[in-house]
Amino acid sequence: MGTCGAAQLTRITVRYFLAAEYHLSKNRGGALSIITLQARLCQCFWLLSRSRVNHCWELFGTTARLALVLGLHRKQRASHPAASRLGLDCRRRTFWSAYCLDNHLSITFGRPKVFHDDDIDQELPSGADDEDLIAGYQTPQPEAHHYSIMLAPVAYYKLHHIVSLILRDLYSIRPLSIQTQCSLAMQYSKMVQEWRGTLPSFLSLNTPESIPLIAIFQRQRDVLNISYWHALIIIYRPLLLRKFALVQRGRDDTLTDLDIESSVNECLVPALRVTEKVEEMFKSRMMFRSFWGTCYYGFTAAVVLYVYPILVGPVAGPDAYQTYLDAAARCQEKLASIAPSDSLVARYCLVLEELRCEAMFRTHPDTGSLQQVAQDLTPISSETMFVENMNAILYAPVGYQDVYGSAIELQPAGQDVLSDVISYWPQDRSFGNHVQM
Repeated sequence: MGTCGAAQLTRITVRYFLAAEYHLSKNRGGALSIITLQARLCQCFWLLSRSRVNHCWELFGTTARLALVLGLHRKQRASHPAASRLGLDCRRRTFWSAYCLDNHLSITFGRPKVFHDDDIDQELPSGADDEDLIAGYQTPQPEAHHYSIMLAPVAYYKLHHIVSLILRDLYSIRPLSIQTQCSLAMQYSKMVQEWRGTLPSFLSLNTPESIPLIAIFQRQRDVLNISYWHALIIIYRPLLLRKFALVQRGRDDTLTDLDIESSVNECLVPALRVTEKVEEMFKSRMMFRSFWGTCYYGFTAAVVLYVYPILVGPVAGPDAYQTYLDAAARCQEKLASIAPSDSLVARYCLVLEELRCEAMFRTHPDTGSLQQVAQDLTPISSETMFVENMNAILYAPVGYQDVYGSAIELQPAGQDVLSDVISYWPQDRSFGNHVQM
């Protein structure tokens, strides 16, 4: 799509968003319904696609609490007077969509969730397509090769329930021992792998290429597999950071611990898979700037792949880190190619550029200072900048009507940014005021 076409589409979507907000504002103080709740949830997704993460966070806070008022988090019996097969499934779909968005915002911002698993007994959607629900079917037809559009969303909801448990246990404010972290990582890794084994064959990456898939099934397959790899990253990432902290403190006696070494490898492999999938989506023209989740997963994976070369430095040799460094650089380059200057993806690329320069400096110390590395390297993002405050880069505050504004604060070139970047990664805690990468 050309620049003019994209600008026209932007104006149209903004017009619809403001029209929806106008009609919703007229209903404030009136009767609350699942329809108005669904409209506000759609607004949240639209705001994310337009890089307005702070606005989305504010609106979702209201939307999630309205869902609690409607009781969407509670199971409703089919014998309920207001219940119907279609109505029940709409309630379930709406709640679990909000639940997944709650997880994503919690991971992105590093803030507590709105929904708590101990308060939820809502069932998952039936997995039936809309026409089946209207016709009276509650479950997909039993044919061996049944292709339902709702199978992927239901699988996605199940995965996010596991992710919620991972955030609760591995990213708790309570410090965890290395042994506990390793034990929990193995436990949740097994759960995630078992989940992947339940995916329908046509949604698995192991699907033979001879099986044709329509565009929506291709997209669903990509989302499920990238989400699976990202879940593994957040399982093992705390141990990567734990090892980094040990290296910084000079505690060499623990670096040979097999559990930590194994966990670091388990974190690198899915990160590499994410960057490969993102690159493949670009090559097949299936990647768009509105895919906020995929962009974030690519960013998270690239950060992991940059941190590892910084961790091992020149000691291990290029064979140990060059593959990861190259994969992260390619992913960064692809993300930068679709990043408008005022978008969240552009801010991701600024952070990645700093990590790339730091990784090159740590792995090639004979090249001189970090400033010289930044000058000598051909920038992959639009320009090289040093970040004073990671929150200011990733989540610049915007006003309600400031749909496209952004604010970025910079610091003078030449200051060491590695400690700033790492300080915002979760270590023993991550649901405080820091940003999760």
